[in-house]
Amino acid sequence: MNIELLAPVSGTVLQNNDELITDPESTINRSPYVKGWVQVIQLRKPEELKELLTPDEYISYNAKIIVE
Repeated sequence: MNIELLAPVSGTVLQNNDELITDPESTINRSPYVKGWVQVIQLRKPEELKELLTPDEYISYNAKIIVE
């Protein structure tokens, strides 16, 4: 499936993970924190990282959406 990737930070893409194209099942689905990276981005505004959700905040946010 092709979907548009929305990035919560601004910058320049330096590298794409080509394994996602050739073997998505064992990259994003089975190893999201090691092999499942999507892109390497040179940040234009590193302060934007402070605005991102923590993993626990993201889980809580998604749980609220599912309940509603």
